Amino acid sequence: MSDVIVHTNGQTGRVAAIYARVSSERQRQDETIQSQTAGLHELAAQRGLLVIEDLVFEDDGFSGATLTRPALERLRDRAAEGAFEVLLCHAPDRLARRYAYQVLLLEELARAGVEVIFARGGEHSGTPPVPGSSLQLTLDRDIQWQAQQALVAQVQATGSRSGSVIVMDPHTGEVLGLAGAPTFDPDQQGAAPEAARGDPAVSEVYEPGSVNKVITAAAALEAGVVTPDTPVTVPPTLAVYDRVFHDAEEHGVEHLTFTGVLAKSSNIGTVLVAQQLGKTKLYDALRGFGFGQSSGAGLAGESAGILPPPDKWSGTQAATIAFGQGVSVNALQMASVYATVANDGVRVPPRVVRDTIGSDGRLSPTPAPGRTTVVSPKTAQELRTMLEAVTSNEGTAPEARIDGFRVAGKTGTSQRVDPTCGCYRGYTASFVGMAPADNPQLVVAVVLQDPQNGHFGGTLAAPVFHDVMAFALQARQIPPTGTAAPTAKLTTD
Repeated sequence: MSDVIVHTNGQTGRVAAIYARVSSERQRQDETIQSQTAGLHELAAQRGLLVIEDLVFEDDGFSGATLTRPALERLRDRAAEGAFEVLLCHAPDRLARRYAYQVLLLEELARAGVEVIFARGGEHSGTPPVPGSSLQLTLDRDIQWQAQQALVAQVQATGSRSGSVIVMDPHTGEVLGLAGAPTFDPDQQGAAPEAARGDPAVSEVYEPGSVNKVITAAAALEAGVVTPDTPVTVPPTLAVYDRVFHDAEEHGVEHLTFTGVLAKSSNIGTVLVAQQLGKTKLYDALRGFGFGQSSGAGLAGESAGILPPPDKWSGTQAATIAFGQGVSVNALQMASVYATVANDGVRVPPRVVRDTIGSDGRLSPTPAPGRTTVVSPKTAQELRTMLEAVTSNEGTAPEARIDGFRVAGKTGTSQRVDPTCGCYRGYTASFVGMAPADNPQLVVAVVLQDPQNGHFGGTLAAPVFHDVMAFALQARQIPPTGTAAPTAKLTTD
């Protein structure tokens, strides 16, 4: 139950409501609850208000002296009836997403002419609330809806543990869609498992696998180690220190170009090029693209991932990091990598807040994020052309193609680290891409964690990319460029 105690001052006629909730008789006897309630009574006495217990209604199962939605809705209704003019309560403890309704309902009370007085931590300042600001997000509601629908359907179809879809404007860093699954009802958050209450796009880190090869390729092109047409002889296996590396599918000796290495997602070919590059330059590229640090979006609960310094890399780790194993990121960081390639090598940190609207209605644009040149426009353009080959019939993601548009991207099929055994168990399937490839306007990243029905990024994540990107291009009224994709040379045979 939740007690709202109505106070009236016989001299002035002002009526105040004190709110301190409890959900059981045992909690009524709790010293903390009694202390919180007594503090509110003390504040009421200081204001010359007399107590009349009047309103009692159901609570949502929590205890304390902060505000809950059912109580606030009833208080709003009673205020509209003129039952009281002042509300004394403890302020919300947090302003996380699930407490946003508290702020909105408090604003409703203020508009109804109710004076809201907060008390916190036993110190009762009696300071009235100050009108706050509103935020205008970068999210496009139509794109967000489509991304969420497509993601939930695929998470269910594949039996995945979780998933994320991110849609970005690579030129501004604006996040147009940020979908996560599974989700929860914020009105019933206590009934949701803990894993469902976060945002997997920023809180869930994973080893990216082959989508990380774009960074190795960018560093190698930028350093002049290779060109897109450089021949790379790929043996069936490659021994590095105490490990023997294989590609996803068995093969004999292959004579590929560097474009072919990327299109066919050859681990061995990527390691051979990374050995020429050196681990220091590879590490610098990973840092430049944003690994091992916050994405800059300012979202709560974000993990910076894991990027050990190169002097801590083992002999085999220098090889595995080149193809995305031994380093960890979140999905938003990975989307930002491809946004940098789409933006001619200039990294613009992702952001979700476009404007702030003050209590006076004045709109203040969010300061433009900083811009960092990671690779040259020439390198970025070469990469985009190489990544187009990934969506060809000879590449790993023909299902990502969109009729009429040139599409560039990369698949990822990485092993998942299971902390319960300290071993690899299960997979992460992903695809990150951009369109139109020769003049990118949008980037879409799709990540599926621990799917049970299949595990390849090209067959699980690429179709979701196709659906979301096709919808977003139409929603943003982005036309095809009308140019034909160049014919990529994948082999030297």
